[in-house]
Amino acid sequence: MKAPGRQVFSVSEITGRIVARLESGFPDVWVKGELGDLTRHSSGHWYFSLKDRDALLRCVMFRSQARFVRFDPREGDEILCRGRVTGYAPRSLFQLNVEYLEPAGVGALYAEFERLKKKLSDEGLFDPARKRPLPGVIRRVAIITSSSGAALYDMLRALKDRDPDIEVLALPAAVQGATAASELRRMLELANRPEVATPPDRRPLDVIIIGRGGGSPEDLAAFNDENLARAIAASNLPVISAVGHEVDFTIADFVADLRAPTPTAAAQMVSTGRPERVERLSRAVHGLAAALGRGLAERGKAVGHLTRRLRSPLHRVLDLIMRTDDLDGRLRQATIVRLEVLDRRIEQLERTVISRDPRAQNAVSRERLTGLVVRLRQAARRSLELTLGRLDQDSGRLAALSPLATLERGYAIARRTDGRVVREAGSVAVGEDLELVLHRGSLGVAVKCVRDGEKDKR
Repeated sequence: MKAPGRQVFSVSEITGRIVARLESGFPDVWVKGELGDLTRHSSGHWYFSLKDRDALLRCVMFRSQARFVRFDPREGDEILCRGRVTGYAPRSLFQLNVEYLEPAGVGALYAEFERLKKKLSDEGLFDPARKRPLPGVIRRVAIITSSSGAALYDMLRALKDRDPDIEVLALPAAVQGATAASELRRMLELANRPEVATPPDRRPLDVIIIGRGGGSPEDLAAFNDENLARAIAASNLPVISAVGHEVDFTIADFVADLRAPTPTAAAQMVSTGRPERVERLSRAVHGLAAALGRGLAERGKAVGHLTRRLRSPLHRVLDLIMRTDDLDGRLRQATIVRLEVLDRRIEQLERTVISRDPRAQNAVSRERLTGLVVRLRQAARRSLELTLGRLDQDSGRLAALSPLATLERGYAIARRTDGRVVREAGSVAVGEDLELVLHRGSLGVAVKCVRDGEKDKR
């Protein structure tokens, strides 16, 4: 009997709701923990657990995602997983469905990898146009890798099996650890030095292989170094990057002229087996013979075409004679036409000369000149009369304003001995000598008295 006001669930209902809540609440989560109970099933699926000091979480990674894992996880490793929480209602279980897996701490390495990758790509270091092809014939190879690693021996064995005539220069360097990037860069720079790349007593270097065997992202970190990438880009010789396995990618792979999925594959790229060389030489010989045959056939056709176009010299001479007669007739006709034009022009010029007789022109010019002289004399006379009249007027005005005219009427000008004019009686002292300027001549006088208005000074 169902009690009123209660909501009662069946077991399947409540477990179903719990699973639904779990899956909707954690659709995309990151979980960090210690790897344990790892089982790699024959189907390709991985089953394992993540644990810390207080709890344990069951996990599954299906084959479609597991094949992209770039390292070899081992129990006890600290790892970082991304996925979604899923549940199994019939047994009230839940687990993490993992879609991505990496060692703990690799997240920062990956972020730095992507940053450097974008930076160098923007600078054009990954541009296919700047990458060089391998030489057609390779006789000497420099290998930069660890002297104790399996990668070196794998490459040497592949080169010996395929082409024992290739000379190898091994340049040992650390491939992981704090000094690995700088050692790899130094060896790369050494391989590009003239005394090493083109020694006087040995074959010149044709190509450089730089690489190592597989490993975790931390193990491959040296090949993600920016300075090493720039050294690869600056190399005078083509560089093949052979780092890790086929799924491993480093900055060196992107900047190198060629990427090999494995070190062994790099050795195979630079070597050619004897049967392959014979076959390639045979193809070259057949191609050369075919090209020569085509060239001879084309030149034979050209010779035939020129032969058909070639004419007898007699025909050419006859053509020239006919051409000469034609030009002679045209020249004669053009000369006659030109002479007729010149005759008509001469007649026209004669008429023009007669109409422009200089004697008639001189009479007209003489008549015009006489008229102009008469007009010029009349204009000069009028101008002179006007000028003299104005001069008389100006002279009268000047005489009326001149001080000499005033003196002529009986006035005099009194000046001190220093030449200053006396304008007021009060400015002169009794007994002072003055000069009286008259109309004609001057008088030297001495002042006996001064009358300034009503005052009288003696």
